[in-house]
Amino acid sequence: MPNNADIVRRCFNAYETKQREAIEPLIAEKFRFSSPYDDGIGRVEYFARCWPNSALTRAIHLEHVVEDRDTVLVLYEFEAASGARFRNMERLTLKDGQITEVEVFFGDPPGGLSKLAWRKRAAELSVE
Repeated sequence: MPNNADIVRRCFNAYETKQREAIEPLIAEKFRFSSPYDDGIGRVEYFARCWPNSALTRAIHLEHVVEDRDTVLVLYEFEAASGARFRNMERLTLKDGQITEVEVFFGDPPGGLSKLAWRKRAAELSVE
């Protein structure tokens, strides 16, 4: 069985390569996702609201992946298809080989977008 850090790496790789079929088994049914733009949304809303952003992804450069029992901390640089870059930090919690919770920390909005503009752009994307 892969360790929690390996599962998290697989999750980021699926996002970067836009392979939803690869990420779905990694996300628990009782999944919770929080960020400055999302307040504890569930699995269905995560895939509706956040997954479409994978279409904007050129690369995700993992800088640090630190595992401590059921928690993995990740610092990464996101490179958008437009060439824009920003850094995020995430705390992921895992249980039984699946991600149960993600909390994203970031500063300025990616690309200078407001929360509303970011959600609107994500809603307009159609990545299945």
